[in-house]
Amino acid sequence: MLICIDPGHGGKDPGTIGRSMTPEIYEKQIALSAGLILGGFLNHYGFDVCMTRSEDKYRWLVNRVRFANKRHADIFISVHVDGVESSLPHGFCSYYYPESTHGKMVADTIMERLRDQRYDLHGEGSKPKHERNFVLKYTRMTAILLELGFVSNSQDLKNLMDPIFLSDMIIEIAETIKHFPGR
Repeated sequence: MLICIDPGHGGKDPGTIGRSMTPEIYEKQIALSAGLILGGFLNHYGFDVCMTRSEDKYRWLVNRVRFANKRHADIFISVHVDGVESSLPHGFCSYYYPESTHGKMVADTIMERLRDQRYDLHGEGSKPKHERNFVLKYTRMTAILLELGFVSNSQDLKNLMDPIFLSDMIIEIAETIKHFPGR
Protein backbone atom coordinates (compact mmCIF):
# COMPACT_ATOMS: atom_id res chain seq x y z
CA MET A 1 0.00 0.00 0.00
CA LEU A 2 1.35 3.41 -1.01
CA ILE A 3 0.71 6.44 1.17
CA CYS A 4 1.43 9.92 -0.13
CA ILE A 5 2.21 12.45 2.57
CA ASP A 6 1.79 16.11 1.73
CA PRO A 7 3.41 18.46 4.26
CA GLY A 8 1.45 21.66 3.65
CA HIS A 9 2.89 24.92 2.34
CA GLY A 10 6.68 25.33 1.99
CA GLY A 11 9.23 27.66 0.45
CA LYS A 12 7.72 31.07 -0.26
CA ASP A 13 4.41 29.99 1.33
CA PRO A 14 4.83 29.95 5.13
CA GLY A 15 1.22 29.03 5.89
CA THR A 16 -0.19 30.36 9.14
CA ILE A 17 2.23 31.95 11.63
CA GLY A 18 2.57 31.28 15.35
CA ARG A 19 3.45 34.60 16.89
CA SER A 20 3.51 33.66 20.58
CA MET A 21 7.12 32.41 20.32
CA THR A 22 10.31 34.15 19.34
CA PRO A 23 11.25 33.66 16.61
CA GLU A 24 7.86 33.25 14.97
CA ILE A 25 6.98 29.71 13.94
CA TYR A 26 5.68 28.97 10.46
CA GLU A 27 3.15 26.30 9.63
CA LYS A 28 5.41 25.01 6.86
CA GLN A 29 8.07 24.09 9.46
CA ILE A 30 5.74 22.07 11.67
CA ALA A 31 4.00 20.44 8.69
CA LEU A 32 7.32 19.30 7.22
CA SER A 33 8.62 17.94 10.54
CA ALA A 34 5.35 16.11 11.21
CA GLY A 35 5.17 14.79 7.64
CA LEU A 36 8.70 13.40 7.78
CA ILE A 37 8.03 11.76 11.15
CA LEU A 38 4.77 10.26 9.85
CA GLY A 39 6.50 8.98 6.74
CA GLY A 40 9.21 7.36 8.83
CA PHE A 41 6.75 5.55 11.07
CA LEU A 42 4.59 4.38 8.18
CA ASN A 43 7.65 3.14 6.32
CA HIS A 44 8.73 1.29 9.46
CA TYR A 45 5.27 -0.34 9.55
CA GLY A 46 5.79 -1.70 6.05
CA PHE A 47 4.00 0.92 3.96
CA ASP A 48 5.48 2.42 0.83
CA VAL A 49 5.62 6.18 1.34
CA CYS A 50 6.07 9.08 -1.04
CA MET A 51 6.31 12.72 -0.01
CA THR A 52 5.12 15.74 -1.99
CA ARG A 53 8.02 17.61 -0.40
CA SER A 54 10.86 16.59 1.90
CA GLU A 55 12.50 20.00 2.18
CA ASP A 56 11.44 23.62 2.45
CA LYS A 57 10.39 24.11 -1.17
CA TYR A 58 7.17 25.48 -2.59
CA ARG A 59 5.03 23.17 -4.73
CA TRP A 60 1.90 24.30 -6.52
CA LEU A 61 -1.23 22.48 -5.38
CA VAL A 62 -1.79 21.06 -8.84
CA ASN A 63 1.71 19.54 -8.74
CA ARG A 64 1.02 17.93 -5.35
CA VAL A 65 -2.13 16.33 -6.76
CA ARG A 66 -0.37 15.20 -9.97
CA PHE A 67 2.45 13.72 -7.90
CA ALA A 68 0.05 11.57 -5.85
CA ASN A 69 -2.15 10.62 -8.80
CA LYS A 70 0.81 9.60 -11.02
CA ARG A 71 2.07 7.28 -8.31
CA HIS A 72 -1.40 5.75 -7.83
CA ALA A 73 -1.21 6.29 -4.08
CA ASP A 74 -3.82 4.50 -1.99
CA ILE A 75 -4.08 7.21 0.66
CA PHE A 76 -3.18 10.91 0.54
CA ILE A 77 -2.50 12.63 3.87
CA SER A 78 -2.07 16.40 3.83
CA VAL A 79 -0.45 17.65 7.05
CA HIS A 80 -1.14 21.15 8.36
CA VAL A 81 -1.60 23.27 11.46
CA ASP A 82 -4.36 25.80 11.91
CA GLY A 83 -4.29 29.44 12.95
CA VAL A 84 -6.93 32.09 13.47
CA GLU A 85 -7.08 35.63 14.87
CA SER A 86 -8.30 34.44 18.26
CA SER A 87 -6.00 32.55 20.63
CA LEU A 88 -8.94 30.53 22.00
CA PRO A 89 -9.46 27.74 19.41
CA HIS A 90 -7.27 24.72 20.09
CA GLY A 91 -6.86 21.05 19.32
CA PHE A 92 -6.50 18.54 16.51
CA CYS A 93 -8.98 18.14 13.66
CA SER A 94 -9.20 15.95 10.58
CA TYR A 95 -10.95 16.75 7.31
CA TYR A 96 -12.12 14.84 4.25
CA TYR A 97 -13.74 15.67 0.93
CA PRO A 98 -17.54 15.76 1.39
CA GLU A 99 -18.19 13.01 -1.20
CA SER A 100 -15.51 10.64 0.12
CA THR A 101 -17.02 7.94 2.31
CA HIS A 102 -13.65 6.24 2.80
CA GLY A 103 -11.96 9.57 3.55
CA LYS A 104 -14.56 10.22 6.23
CA MET A 105 -13.94 6.75 7.72
CA VAL A 106 -10.17 7.32 7.91
CA ALA A 107 -10.57 10.85 9.32
CA ASP A 108 -13.13 9.67 11.90
CA THR A 109 -10.96 6.75 12.97
CA ILE A 110 -7.96 9.02 13.54
CA MET A 111 -10.11 11.41 15.60
CA GLU A 112 -11.46 8.50 17.69
CA ARG A 113 -7.97 7.17 18.40
CA LEU A 114 -6.66 10.57 19.44
CA ARG A 115 -9.73 11.13 21.63
CA ASP A 116 -9.14 7.71 23.25
CA GLN A 117 -5.51 8.70 23.90
CA ARG A 118 -6.74 11.94 25.50
CA TYR A 119 -5.39 14.35 22.89
CA ASP A 120 -7.07 17.73 22.71
CA LEU A 121 -9.51 17.76 19.81
CA HIS A 122 -11.09 20.71 18.05
CA GLY A 123 -14.71 19.58 17.95
CA GLU A 124 -16.15 16.12 18.34
CA GLY A 125 -15.41 14.53 14.99
CA SER A 126 -13.87 14.88 11.58
CA LYS A 127 -15.38 17.45 9.25
CA PRO A 128 -15.99 17.71 5.54
CA LYS A 129 -13.61 20.26 4.02
CA HIS A 130 -15.16 22.78 1.67
CA GLU A 131 -15.31 21.66 -1.94
CA ARG A 132 -12.76 24.32 -2.85
CA ASN A 133 -10.00 22.38 -1.08
CA PHE A 134 -7.94 21.49 -4.12
CA VAL A 135 -5.91 18.54 -2.83
CA LEU A 136 -8.90 16.76 -1.31
CA LYS A 137 -11.06 17.36 -4.37
CA TYR A 138 -8.65 16.34 -7.13
CA THR A 139 -6.65 13.46 -5.70
CA ARG A 140 -7.99 10.15 -7.06
CA MET A 141 -7.55 8.19 -3.85
CA THR A 142 -8.73 8.34 -0.26
CA ALA A 143 -7.57 11.73 0.96
CA ILE A 144 -7.58 13.44 4.34
CA LEU A 145 -6.24 16.69 5.69
CA LEU A 146 -4.94 16.81 9.26
CA GLU A 147 -4.77 20.02 11.28
CA LEU A 148 -2.45 19.07 14.15
CA GLY A 149 -3.34 22.05 16.34
CA PHE A 150 -3.54 25.83 16.34
CA VAL A 151 -0.35 27.90 16.21
CA SER A 152 -2.50 30.83 17.31
CA ASN A 153 -3.05 29.05 20.66
CA SER A 154 0.04 29.26 22.87
CA GLN A 155 -0.45 25.81 24.46
CA ASP A 156 -1.00 24.10 21.11
CA LEU A 157 2.05 25.85 19.69
CA LYS A 158 4.16 24.81 22.69
CA ASN A 159 2.98 21.19 22.24
CA LEU A 160 3.64 21.20 18.49
CA MET A 161 7.17 22.50 19.07
CA ASP A 162 7.85 19.72 21.60
CA PRO A 163 9.47 16.86 19.62
CA ILE A 164 8.21 14.24 22.08
CA PHE A 165 4.62 15.50 21.98
CA LEU A 166 4.67 15.76 18.18
CA SER A 167 6.19 12.29 17.75
CA ASP A 168 3.72 10.74 20.17
CA MET A 169 0.78 12.27 18.30
CA ILE A 170 2.19 11.16 14.95
CA ILE A 171 2.68 7.61 16.29
CA GLU A 172 -1.04 7.50 17.13
CA ILE A 173 -1.91 8.63 13.60
CA ALA A 174 0.48 6.07 12.06
CA GLU A 175 -0.91 3.30 14.30
CA THR A 176 -4.42 4.19 13.14
CA ILE A 177 -3.37 3.87 9.49
CA LYS A 178 -1.51 0.63 10.27
CA HIS A 179 -4.62 -0.99 11.75
CA PHE A 180 -7.19 0.54 9.42
CA PRO A 181 -9.51 -2.01 7.78
CA GLY A 182 -8.79 -2.62 4.14
CA ARG A 183 -5.03 -2.50 4.43
